[in-house]
Amino acid sequence: MVENLDVDVEMDIERLLIERAENADTLYRVGASLADLLLKKLSFARRSVHVSASAVDIDVIFSGFAERMRDNKVTVSLSCYWNKLIPADAPGRNGTPNFVPDIAPVFHQFHEDDVGDVDYVVAISSTSREPAVIVENLRRTAARFRNTSLITLLPTSSQEDLVRLIDHARYRGLRLPSMFLGLNSGNVWSPWLRSLGWGCDQEDSPHRHSMPAELQSLFQKQILRMAP
Repeated sequence: MVENLDVDVEMDIERLLIERAENADTLYRVGASLADLLLKKLSFARRSVHVSASAVDIDVIFSGFAERMRDNKVTVSLSCYWNKLIPADAPGRNGTPNFVPDIAPVFHQFHEDDVGDVDYVVAISSTSREPAVIVENLRRTAARFRNTSLITLLPTSSQEDLVRLIDHARYRGLRLPSMFLGLNSGNVWSPWLRSLGWGCDQEDSPHRHSMPAELQSLFQKQILRMAP
């Protein structure tokens, strides 16, 4: 089901988790390790990727990923989304057919402009617990590109979450992305890493309704380019 893992990357992430640093620092460094995974497993003819991410992950796991990719001369552009996760069993959805999954409507979004052809569109998330969010944001981002390879990039995932991600992709008519994990689901550290990630509806997640610091400079540049 998962396309690619790497023993060295798994060992790097294990060492990070053993250190038990602050959550934000750990996730930032996990983002760099996930960049190492793609750099080892993929070729980058255009030296360019476009990332789909939730606002809660921008300043941490995305930032670590982007810095490592740029250090390796790969350009990283971004689509950022603010979502509201509505589970299938949420109040008010009574009577919804069983085959209708969780939904993740977008109430705000940001896209870097002037993005040319890229090697891959990468959906990165600190948690696999919200596949509806991952897939909805990837679907919207993929629509901005033509026939570009799609990737989901996660620190780890349970098998159940991976199945749900596939189901969400099929339900939304998204071609199935290649799946990359930092740690496989059987790793002893995987459950702890899975619980470490932020979700768009967790009360303590950063920037659920505000702008991440990493995004502010991009937003300012975009405004300046629009000026007469």
